Amino acid sequence: MLFVTMLKEDLAFNRADRIAAVGRVILAAPTLAATMIDPPQPLVTAPYVIWLLGAYTALSLLFAAVALMRPLSARPIGQWAHGLDMIVFATLVYLTGGAASPFFALYFFAMLSAMLRWDWRGALGTSAVIILIFVPTAIVDPGGLDPAKDEILRYGVRIGQIVVIGGLLTFIGLQRQRYWQELLWLARPVDAKAEALPAVIDKCLDHVCEFFSVSSAILIWERRDAPGWQVVRRGDGAAPPLLPGPGWQGPVSSDIAGSTFDFRAGAESCRRYATNGELITVPRPLLDPALAARWGVKEAVIASIDSDAVSGWLVIPKRTTEADLYLARAVAVQLVATLDNATAAETWRAAAASEERLRVAHDLHDGILQFLTGLALQLRLMERQVSKDPEAVVERIRTVAAALREEQQDLRRLLEDIRPRRTTSESAGPKLSALVPTLATQWDIRIEAGIANEPPADIADDVRLITREAVANAVRHGRARLVSVAGRSDETGYQLSIRDNGCGMGASGRYSAAMLRADGSGPRSILDRIERHDASLMLETGPAGTSLQMLFPAHRAGVQ
Repeated sequence: MLFVTMLKEDLAFNRADRIAAVGRVILAAPTLAATMIDPPQPLVTAPYVIWLLGAYTALSLLFAAVALMRPLSARPIGQWAHGLDMIVFATLVYLTGGAASPFFALYFFAMLSAMLRWDWRGALGTSAVIILIFVPTAIVDPGGLDPAKDEILRYGVRIGQIVVIGGLLTFIGLQRQRYWQELLWLARPVDAKAEALPAVIDKCLDHVCEFFSVSSAILIWERRDAPGWQVVRRGDGAAPPLLPGPGWQGPVSSDIAGSTFDFRAGAESCRRYATNGELITVPRPLLDPALAARWGVKEAVIASIDSDAVSGWLVIPKRTTEADLYLARAVAVQLVATLDNATAAETWRAAAASEERLRVAHDLHDGILQFLTGLALQLRLMERQVSKDPEAVVERIRTVAAALREEQQDLRRLLEDIRPRRTTSESAGPKLSALVPTLATQWDIRIEAGIANEPPADIADDVRLITREAVANAVRHGRARLVSVAGRSDETGYQLSIRDNGCGMGASGRYSAAMLRADGSGPRSILDRIERHDASLMLETGPAGTSLQMLFPAHRAGVQ
């Protein structure tokens, strides 16, 4: 923020310096020419005046060239030229008769250029310095001011001119500075960040209080998708205002949405700034007088808030000027943008949470639930085998216990890494080649493994869960007894192939992921994981079994 403020001052100063530099040349050159044609009185000082004006003109040309060539972001140097102006102008006035000097008007240029550069401070300070410099001119002439020559009158008029013109330029400088600050404030976004909508509304009202220098502000609002008026008041420690009972239609008639107007207790009319920019007088108060009395609002400016998700009215209790109506409209537009951003962020967070819940559900389905289904199968087998071959049952229990420990680690990894998914080697699950024997034992089938390469870290978890889901589907739905799993990397990406000798999926044929999506068939969790990584899938099924051919692109699969 400090850098922005410094940059703003540099830009303003350098622009003012450029304008003053051009004006200085335009002032100095004709003045020099006129002085050479008609030398000023007294003639004894005329050569010095001409020499001084010649040097000043040359320096003005030099400074103008430098000011126009330097970038606007450079460090300003105009203060030195302003100091030179004051020294030259004061010297010319003293050399040419003081109050009667034809060069007195040059002081006005100094005041104007100071106002352009430093706003009201420049105009006020320069005017004060000029008065301090000019007052001693009364004693330049040993005889003092001669009433017969109207020197006293001229002297008084000169001082009056400095005071009046300096005062006007000071006022203009104040207005320029105020407008500049208001523009900067309107350009500054409300610091709402990624907070919930009620917190953002509080920040918006704090912004309004600071902008208008008021102790409180009120927002009456409702969501467009969930009608129902709510009210928030910030500042001055007052209790939250109350709204009328059910059936209340709002504080303002709906036919003036998008406008800004003022309110004065007891007034029979108000001023309204319509959407077309016209300021009109309405012969009735637009804010509900009973509501204003309930809230203790005697005078206020009210602006419409119409965002995509929120509608309502901003009430700013203050003595209202015409400028406040325009500024309130501009601030309302600023708040609308902030509220739109906040509601968009809320929608995004809700969508992200929904997507994350879906991902977790898929992980649980393809991992834990499939393991539990396989575990139930193992328990049934052990129940039938316990009386015939107890030693085999003991060995099977050991195998299941080992698989249960691995599954416990997977569940812990899922809970610790719920969002976002980590892809570092430290957080990766068991290797695909190590998972295959576990699946064979879990489902009591034979699995032929041809894992030439392990999948890259960023797809390893999904490849492992796809393999689990495919093996489970082959056994549970296809009654397969043999499954082959192959994986390898090449320049195109990572290729995963899973085949089984089951009875197929019913309708024989070859299907891409898009065709399965369109038909609403196929393994949905596998399709979701394929889509997540922009991978391709070709599923072929028939009475002899089912095969899945998947390719994870190199740019997504981390293949070099």
